[in-house]
Amino acid sequence: MRAPGWAPGVNVLEIAIDELAYAVNMDPIEFRMKNYADEDPEKKRPWSGKSLRECYRRGAERFGWNRRQMAPRSMREGDTLVGWGMASAVYPTHRSESNALAGINADGSVLVESGTQDLGTVPARS
Repeated sequence: MRAPGWAPGVNVLEIAIDELAYAVNMDPIEFRMKNYADEDPEKKRPWSGKSLRECYRRGAERFGWNRRQMAPRSMREGDTLVGWGMASAVYPTHRSESNALAGINADGSVLVESGTQDLGTVPARS
């Protein structure tokens, strides 16, 4: 898993949401829609762009979510248990100032260097 702490933590949060929905006898998507955040809870401002509600609706429609049985271990294909689930997640991007250097070499090739690599990767040079 990438991003130690974040990915496993989000997974646990999604499992907890599913368990809460089951405990109150509510579909997991319905539960998420009821608790949908229209604004950033920390900054108290609307999101600059967010289509999660539409993603829930369209995903459920295309996947045939209405055929899903709610009770755990209730869906089978022969002797095989079948589970249908859903989850949503975000990954925080922390932006800060950055610089880039660009140079044209004598052979006409260009080298651009910047500090924008993903976590844990080594920037490639060409």
